[in-house]
Amino acid sequence: MTTEQQLIAAAAANDSEALEALFNQYLPLINKVIRRFYIRHYELEDWYQEARLCCFQTCQHFDASRDSKFGAFFKLCWQNYATGLVRRHLAAKRIGETQNISLEESVSGGFMPSQAMMDTTTLDMYLCQLPGLFETLTPPEKAAWQRMVSGDHLSEGLTEYQFRRARTSCRKKFAGLLDTNLFSDQWRCGGH
Repeated sequence: MTTEQQLIAAAAANDSEALEALFNQYLPLINKVIRRFYIRHYELEDWYQEARLCCFQTCQHFDASRDSKFGAFFKLCWQNYATGLVRRHLAAKRIGETQNISLEESVSGGFMPSQAMMDTTTLDMYLCQLPGLFETLTPPEKAAWQRMVSGDHLSEGLTEYQFRRARTSCRKKFAGLLDTNLFSDQWRCGGH
């Protein structure tokens, strides 16, 4: 039994010193895989901790009787493990995107989010900005806004092109109003 095989057996039996020795032996390989991936807010020590866990799991699953090399097996396991980490991170990032609701839908009553999903304070802050927005709209934009809130997709007296332009303009004005007022000290309804 070689020294590496002894280290693998000891690491599989929960010997932390043997695991650290294997980790240090394969550190160049670990760093090479780490350089291929990026996870926001993951520091090098986080990656090393994940690599130690992967190394431990690899030691537990490695079968020397199959006449295979531990280094090649660990490389494959570590690459797959790192890929899985990135996938889980990206999936976690998308959770918020799946819970987004359209402000137009919430204003028109076309969508009633559950209490768990709805942050009423934020929605109230948005809705408090609506009177200020309506004052800034041109007549075609007002017509388009009223149609959007009522759930219609076209506005009487406007062509489809004019309606799309007015709708886009309304959204831009609303976003601009939120940018300037929402995070100021005067965001509350009537809070001047």
